[in-house]
Amino acid sequence: MDCQAKDGGLRSFSLEEVLRDRFEPLGKPTLYNLMFGHITENAVLPLGVNATLDATAKKLVINESAVNHYDQRSPNF
Repeated sequence: MDCQAKDGGLRSFSLEEVLRDRFEPLGKPTLYNLMFGHITENAVLPLGVNATLDATAKKLVINESAVNHYDQRSPNF
């Protein structure tokens, strides 16, 4: 990447440029600008579950539940 701006000054990289520079050579799909984390309206991204990422379609699908579903009538847990 060219670090010099056309007007001769320094320019900074966008998040997309940094991600492309670092992750594109790995050949792995990468997402950014997702609504998760420490913000008011966020999505839950569970850890340790099977998920499918389609970076071309900009779609992330969580394929399984992140919690066990117990019968609330039976306290056997």
